[in-house]
Amino acid sequence: SLDPHSNYLEGATLQRLNTMIDGNYTGLGLSVILDDGAVKVIAPMKGSPAEQAGVKAGDYITHLDGKLIYGGELDDAVAQMRGEAGTKIRLTLFRAGREAPFDVTVTRGVINLEPVTSKLTDNVGVISVNEFSRNVGADVAKAIDDLKRQAGGKLAGLVLDLRQNPGGSLDEAVALSDLFLTQ
Repeated sequence: SLDPHSNYLEGATLQRLNTMIDGNYTGLGLSVILDDGAVKVIAPMKGSPAEQAGVKAGDYITHLDGKLIYGGELDDAVAQMRGEAGTKIRLTLFRAGREAPFDVTVTRGVINLEPVTSKLTDNVGVISVNEFSRNVGADVAKAIDDLKRQAGGKLAGLVLDLRQNPGGSLDEAVALSDLFLTQ
């Protein structure tokens, strides 16, 4: 452990991260961690089946199809959440601020992650970095060029939105930072 935001990964955990970084798998579209024996949602991927079903960052998943997963292995829970596109799974969620857990049924889908999205509003470019997957630095550089072109060569401002970004490749986070930092 380097800091609260870093982890050493190996085995199945590293494989899971590499799958996310590659950006194409079937499942729910969730980034999760094990937090004191509970599966905690870091973030649903934008546009994913989980996000569309209402799963939110900070939710705790306590049951999968009625089966308690508290105290189990994260890799086992992730394996159960993955599955063939079109199949359904019932998640029991605990959310802070609600008195009781509740169920959400999610239909698994093909997760084609869109790591970088952008839009121009009133000459202000907004670039959302949804995860640090492969080529994010290059994708953001291209998005900046596209936004400048759309704005006629002059942007009034640029917003870099990192909200709900579950993390990913440190090399890509550095490549993104290099676009904005001189040292």
